[in-house]
Amino acid sequence: MLNKLVDNAAEDNRVKCVLADGMYDSNNRNFRYLSKSHIKPGIKTRSNSKVKTTTNCHARNMSVVRQQQQTNLKKKMEA
Repeated sequence: MLNKLVDNAAEDNRVKCVLADGMYDSNNRNFRYLSKSHIKPGIKTRSNSKVKTTTNCHARNMSVVRQQQQTNLKKKMEA
């Protein structure tokens, strides 16, 4: 689904980044497609997401790490 949306947008534009909600986190193919297309993923991962070493999807793992860092920073700022 995401790849069709990106392909349609890329017909007339140069796509550098895709922002999507958590629905697109459920499928590692979305992250792999964006990575192969040299597009930065801005997909919100679930709050309890973990870095997966078995799927070997670097783009998703980096998204999970970034979101965890932002959450930790927010908690520090609130304390």
